[in-house]
Amino acid sequence: MTYPLYIVTGAPGAGKSSAVKAFVGLAKEYIAFDIDWLAVPASNLCGKDIFTDASTWPAYNQLWFEVLRCVYRNGLTPVLFAPISPEDVGEEDLPRWCRGVEWALLDCDDATRRRRLTERPDWDDTMIAYAMEDAGLLRRAVSRRINTALKDPAAVAEEILRWLEQSRAKVF
Repeated sequence: MTYPLYIVTGAPGAGKSSAVKAFVGLAKEYIAFDIDWLAVPASNLCGKDIFTDASTWPAYNQLWFEVLRCVYRNGLTPVLFAPISPEDVGEEDLPRWCRGVEWALLDCDDATRRRRLTERPDWDDTMIAYAMEDAGLLRRAVSRRINTALKDPAAVAEEILRWLEQSRAKVF
């Protein structure tokens, strides 16, 4: 049996962490996952920092894809919140059970993103510049966008739910 892969993406500062918390409260038949939830144990398992060592990212994505398949096996629909792009997950990277990827981009204007990231105590100018560049790349790669600048996390979660319902109605 094949299933779609639902990914809610966004560059740092887009509001993914806030959105996933709000989404969990209204998810109904959906199970939400933040890709960071397994980063520390996965780092411990592989002996490398999942957050910063890009060589770990393809295998880490594959681990998450198998977790998502387990959820499907239980009759529920998983949704992965992750700062990855269609370029990171090409056709050759998809598991055989996956019949395609549906993408939604959480995004905000650059001034809002910069303010949000500046408020993070452990973020420096280099990290912020990388996040801004990543935001531009994602904007070019993902057409379905949800603006998080003027909406609270609950409203963003509702919009994600609407996107999922519309996506499920489509035929791959």
